[in-house]
Amino acid sequence: MNTEQLKSAVRWMIATFGPFLIAHGYASSGTIELAGGIIISLAPLIWGMFTHTEANAVTVVDAIAKEPGTPVKAVILDSSPAGKELAASLPGDTTVVAGTTQATAAARP
Repeated sequence: MNTEQLKSAVRWMIATFGPFLIAHGYASSGTIELAGGIIISLAPLIWGMFTHTEANAVTVVDAIAKEPGTPVKAVILDSSPAGKELAASLPGDTTVVAGTTQATAAARP
C-alpha cells in the first residue's frame, strides 16, 4: 500500500464512520476534521520511515536485479555479520557478500 492509498483509506473511514461518531455524541465535526488531518499528515512520515530503511532499499534493488534485461546484476554487501545476515535473508543469488565467489561472478559483465 502506498501513501496515496493509505490517505484514501483514511478519508473513506472518516466519511463512513465520522457521521456515526458525531450522531452518537462521541465527537464533534471539528474533532473528526482535526483527527483526519493529523492522520493524513502523519501517514507519509510513517510510510517514509518504513520504506527508506537500508534493508528495504536492498530488497528493492534485489528485485530489480532479478528482472530480465536489467543492467543491474547483483547487490554486493560487505562481509560484516549484518551484511551476511541481510544477504542470507533474501532468496536467490542476486544479493551476495563481498569477497565470495558469488560476488566475483556477479561483478563480471
